[in-house]
Amino acid sequence: MVECPFKATALREGPAQDSGTCAAWLAFLYPVHPVDLSGWPGAADHPDTGTMPCGTILDYRSPEGQLQSHSDLWLTPLTGVDPAAHGGVWSGVLDQADGMLLARVEAVEAAGEDSPLQNMLAMMGVARRSTAEGDLGVTATVLGYCETLTQSLCPSPPTALHSRIRPGDMAPRTAVGGSARAAPRTGPAPIGGYSR
Repeated sequence: MVECPFKATALREGPAQDSGTCAAWLAFLYPVHPVDLSGWPGAADHPDTGTMPCGTILDYRSPEGQLQSHSDLWLTPLTGVDPAAHGGVWSGVLDQADGMLLARVEAVEAAGEDSPLQNMLAMMGVARRSTAEGDLGVTATVLGYCETLTQSLCPSPPTALHSRIRPGDMAPRTAVGGSARAAPRTGPAPIGGYSR
């Protein structure tokens, strides 16, 4: 979810699971990231003493719930593929998304440029195979890695905390902002990168 070299100092508790009152997920974050991660609205934030690296997620949702979250937060905005159009059949969603990513990579490479999406193609292949084998847990894990890759496509603008980092400090990367329920797109994002 977040690539950040710092230890977490905040713990964001996700909303309750559909099946009870326990948190659906826990996110360990550096102070700047709770502000930047509006797409991961929490039920509560708590202090943490650096028990985990920033960006560590303990996700207790079902694999299907995780896949829907990936779709809402980055897969549909990046590829234009809507799971509803596939009746919730994730193999169809991922096959079409992989085709869209491949076409975008090929178009950028034909123009003589490198595409940051190239790094995502191998992972999408793993996600497609695990989905075809019925292992949506592996699929959700692989798409979590892909979500981290999308951050390099459109980082958030610096926040006030970033301006307090001294020269020589390793500046943390920020996550893609946005709403967990972004407005539906009518097509994929521009070929060169990720846009909201």
